[in-house]
Amino acid sequence: MENKSYYSDKLSAEKLRQCYQIAPLRVKQYFNAEIQYVLDKIKPSDIILELGCGYGRVLQKLYKKAKKVVGIDISKSSLELAKKLLKGNLNCQLFQMSAINLEFPNNFFDIVICIQNGISAFNVDKEDLIREAIRVTKKGGLVLFSAYSDKFWEERLKWFILQSKAGLIGEIDLTETRNGIIVTKDGFKVGTVGPIEFTSITANCFISVSHSRPYPLLPSIVVTPKESIEFNLFIPESYNSFLGAALVAFTVLIIPPPLCIISI
Repeated sequence: MENKSYYSDKLSAEKLRQCYQIAPLRVKQYFNAEIQYVLDKIKPSDIILELGCGYGRVLQKLYKKAKKVVGIDISKSSLELAKKLLKGNLNCQLFQMSAINLEFPNNFFDIVICIQNGISAFNVDKEDLIREAIRVTKKGGLVLFSAYSDKFWEERLKWFILQSKAGLIGEIDLTETRNGIIVTKDGFKVGTVGPIEFTSITANCFISVSHSRPYPLLPSIVVTPKESIEFNLFIPESYNSFLGAALVAFTVLIIPPPLCIISI
């Protein structure tokens, strides 16, 4: 069973919420620091998109700082729970949508986030995921992805074993679970993406700047007379040393030719 079906059919809504509720203290510290890292980047005027928002765990924090927050997920039941938990917050919107086929205009969001290892857990083409996130991000906007580091493996495995014992996911297949990859006997499988792999993925990504010719996204600056793409890849050392977790983030600055600017 693919992860996208697993999260939609087996691990959604209240069951997904319980996974986070039973997490060990160390894992909850990770969650809190991860969210705080995102919150520190938000300005009151920002419009935020969260990919894979689930039942609204992160959105409940984001809406308090941003002008508007939008969450998308493939699970209808998770979105229904999110709607219930976020009731009354007029600056929140929820949509059932695939993260690799976003139904939003180009250059729409100030910040797009895909945290809590979504880049692996979604089980979609990673390059397509990154391209779509960049496409809907405004020039000078921020796109944030996060993933677990190798240092967090033991804590992460303990958490998944707790989920399995609680009947929230299938039995952990200990013969296949190793090297950062969690596998259950009922078909769930999720790994993680480290800095080297992330750099490799982004090096293969191409984005068309407002219908002009595509440029590769590399850890460098590519400039032409009419347009430029600035790509910064970094892992905050303080975050990594505190939690043993790698947060990968990059900023994309896109200046399209004057005749190709899309008004929102």
